[in-house]
Amino acid sequence: MPRLFSALILILLLRTTAAAQSTDISGMTVDAFSGSPVPHSHVRLTSLDSSAAYNARSDDLGHFSIPHPKSGNYRVEAELAGYH
Repeated sequence: MPRLFSALILILLLRTTAAAQSTDISGMTVDAFSGSPVPHSHVRLTSLDSSAAYNARSDDLGHFSIPHPKSGNYRVEAELAGYH
């Protein structure tokens, strides 16, 4: 079972397109101690207002993107086996 790893979700960017009323959330998973990218981690965005959840996987450089989540308050978590 993957353990929650000590990483920062770095450069969490909210980009809003006014005409389409849509938002993308993107960022980078990095090791909290070394600052190195953490590739292929599972990123979960969970609504604090409802049960909605969005999932993404970071790429080879640790970047991830979650397109068009609904507006609200969220918790962001990242997991990868071997990290704690």
